[in-house]
Amino acid sequence: KLRNWTKIILACQKQGKWQEAAESWENLGKWTQAAIAWQKVDKIENAAVCYEEANLWQKAEECWLKLNQLDRVALALEKQEKWQEAAETWEKIEKWGEAGKAWEAISEIEKAVECYEKGELWAEAKECWLLLNNWEMAGKASAKLGKWQKAATTWLKIGKLDQAALCYEKCEDWAKAEKYWRQLNNWPKIAHVCEQQQKWLEAAEGYLKSKEIEKAGECFEKDKDWLKANECWRKLDRHDKIAQVCEYLEKWQEAAKYWLLVKETTKAAECYEKYEDWAKAEECWRITEAWDRVGIVCEYQEKWEEAAQIWQFLGEWDKAAVASLKL
Repeated sequence: KLRNWTKIILACQKQGKWQEAAESWENLGKWTQAAIAWQKVDKIENAAVCYEEANLWQKAEECWLKLNQLDRVALALEKQEKWQEAAETWEKIEKWGEAGKAWEAISEIEKAVECYEKGELWAEAKECWLLLNNWEMAGKASAKLGKWQKAATTWLKIGKLDQAALCYEKCEDWAKAEKYWRQLNNWPKIAHVCEQQQKWLEAAEGYLKSKEIEKAGECFEKDKDWLKANECWRKLDRHDKIAQVCEYLEKWQEAAKYWLLVKETTKAAECYEKYEDWAKAEECWRITEAWDRVGIVCEYQEKWEEAAQIWQFLGEWDKAAVASLKL
């Protein structure tokens, strides 16, 4: 039967029926003959596929090249172990991963890593840098992958403590970051990582050494070290902050004075009340026109007539009557 089919196909070819011949050769699994027949009718893609089926990779390469299908050209070149030509072809169409692998096949590691980096294939790039013993670039590739612990370890191998510390910050390993920032005496960074660990006192001291007084003051406050916080705010003339700290220290008169400096009259009045300086409290409440509070502090001072008048003005008749009885 095969011989009969072959005779029929050859007869088709003699009659110039190349497409029918090609299809028949394919049905018989005669890929080389099919490819030649397809070429006769300029069906280059069909011919290329048949040459691939026949493992005639050079012929397939020539066909794909005519069609400018460079990805298929590159694959055909790889099948022939023409790795350099394959790599260069992959590069032309910016298939960086495939190009890198082709370069690696002939141990062109530097060219491979260049391709991997262009394609942002950081895992592959990292492995290449490790093969080249380039720890610095391997560290950068690990960082690009977001593998901060590995990146840090890699930086430490070449003594790049600052880069290692930055990687530890990225993965929020604050203790290790602190360790290496301390070795470098980098006080702003020491302060920052201590703050992340809620080590407020150490953070404050770091900020002081790096002359970041405001941040130091905030950390002293979080540590509830009001005296040191107060020192910081006084250096900065932060009257509002001094007032707050004075309140924490229950230095009501001083707190009131500083609240007045920043025109926080209500807060000043409240502090004067806590200090029981009713006259000063009254002055403040009068400025804010908080007449009910004026009435109360007048009573504390036994200024009954004024208290009665204020309660009458506010329509607080019972309170006005009580104050009047005390005249």
